[in-house]
Amino acid sequence: MKFAIAMIAAVLIAGLGAGSAAQAASSNDQSFVNTAQSDLLGQYAIAALARSKASNANAKALASEIATNADTANTWLKKYAASHNITLENKPPTRADMQYGSLQSSTGSSFDQQFAQDVNVDTQMQVGDFQDAASSASDPELKSFAKQQLAELQKFTAAASKLSH
Repeated sequence: MKFAIAMIAAVLIAGLGAGSAAQAASSNDQSFVNTAQSDLLGQYAIAALARSKASNANAKALASEIATNADTANTWLKKYAASHNITLENKPPTRADMQYGSLQSSTGSSFDQQFAQDVNVDTQMQVGDFQDAASSASDPELKSFAKQQLAELQKFTAAASKLSH
């Protein structure tokens, strides 16, 4: 009898453990997580460069906000990916590599203008992905993340637009 109770307890414990295992995400959610993480890495790289090279105080402030947000959001995405069996590519998009290279050779107000234009283009491109995820992600937690980041992207777009005019 003690053996049977021990077996039942073992089965129950195993069943409880299975419920806490990583949960696979839908293919659309996985795609969004990878795209978002790639974009965040690009944002961070460009913003980190702008924090040190921008000559305009508003450009520096925007760069700092973007870098902080990208770092925080990337940390969240890494944890989310790990708990949902998503393998991240961990590389920025080619567009960000090209922008970074172009920005490195720029200085002064020319740098500030190019940075603002790059941020404006990037955030406008990303808004669609985040809007889609905010409305159609299958995981409510991911939907919430997308909504929060969408608000940040819209704020960055507005600030970059002001800088580039």
